[in-house]
Amino acid sequence: MNRINIFFLAIIFFSVVSCEKQNLCDEGYKPHENNGQTICIPNYVGRNPKDSKFGNMYYHEKYGIIVFSNGIWKNENNQIIDNPDK
Repeated sequence: MNRINIFFLAIIFFSVVSCEKQNLCDEGYKPHENNGQTICIPNYVGRNPKDSKFGNMYYHEKYGIIVFSNGIWKNENNQIIDNPDK
């Protein structure tokens, strides 16, 4: 192979690798590392978690990962969040 072919193969390889890292989750979800795996968590947008088909874990812009359990919102450090809509 000549240098030009190697150069183009390198460009293709690095563009494919960089695209894979950027598109981990669909729009409206954030990637989160959990036990060595990346999971996609839905963004919190003021939903009623009792009616949600996504479970009780959300990504909040201000609080990070928040969980709704027994009528109470908590962050990853188990601190209570009074109202995540504020």
